[in-house]
Amino acid sequence: MISYREAIEIITAQSRLLEAETVSIENAVGRILTENILSPEFLPPFSNSAMDGFAYRQKDLDHSERWTLNIQGTLAAGDSFSPEAKTAFQGAWEIMTGAQVPSDCDCVIKVEETQRNGSQVTLLKTGSPGDNMREAGADFKVGDPIAFKGTRLLPEHLMAFARSEEHTSELQSHLNLVCRLLL
Repeated sequence: MISYREAIEIITAQSRLLEAETVSIENAVGRILTENILSPEFLPPFSNSAMDGFAYRQKDLDHSERWTLNIQGTLAAGDSFSPEAKTAFQGAWEIMTGAQVPSDCDCVIKVEETQRNGSQVTLLKTGSPGDNMREAGADFKVGDPIAFKGTRLLPEHLMAFARSEEHTSELQSHLNLVCRLLL
């Protein structure tokens, strides 16, 4: 009987490196990357809410005993939101998980920590800047590696590639050129 090390040496000596082949992202699970895949953009591309709740500016409450804010509208995941839209003094946006947080808001309070009164919401507690928010680039910044050369691709890698909506075809083309079949 031969040792494990000898068996590996025999297999390595008898094996040949397969050429990279073209595969779609859908068929890339189990393939091996021949080079690093870098993020072409920030993921997520904008700050978004980690909870259903209300986005507001903490500074509006800093010197106030009044924790009742006027609801300016509702933001759902996928809604387009104008960066020019401003939050009024002591204003708040009802916001759903994954929705873009207005650029002038710095806090999201969970819906469970509020009481809605028609077009107003009373905060039952206050938060701190950054609470219940996911900042732009929290997962990947431009140039961060999504997967490294030699990685056997798993479904979670492909989800990260596919999340880059603007660059999906660019990533798919790049991925097509850098995969090898794992035997």
